[in-house]
Amino acid sequence: MFKIVIAEDNVVSAMELTECLNTTGCQVTGVATSGQEALELTNSIKPDLLLMEIMMPGPMDGIAAAEYIRTNCDVPILFVNGDADKAILQRARNLSCRDHIRKPFRGEDVEEAIRSVLKVSQ
Repeated sequence: MFKIVIAEDNVVSAMELTECLNTTGCQVTGVATSGQEALELTNSIKPDLLLMEIMMPGPMDGIAAAEYIRTNCDVPILFVNGDADKAILQRARNLSCRDHIRKPFRGEDVEEAIRSVLKVSQ
């Protein structure tokens, strides 16, 4: 069972992601509502995967948090985004994160992206 941390400030989206992950046999081990909290949870839990919303509130957005995590932790990151402009998406691509999930998402899309990042067979 893979441990996954969700970094999502929208409660409804976090709940939907949790439901999708529970059906795939993954375990959501924490939900962060800010970039700083995502950083702290990732450092303490050491998940197998971090689902990171790009547009997080506060001084550290999802991309800044992901950049720190990629530098200091060995945790793959899968971005989640809704309405991000091209400049923000380019910042995310520059981190070489493997994939992203677009909102609104479907359960199949979430499962496929996770399988791709974690190299899990069906």
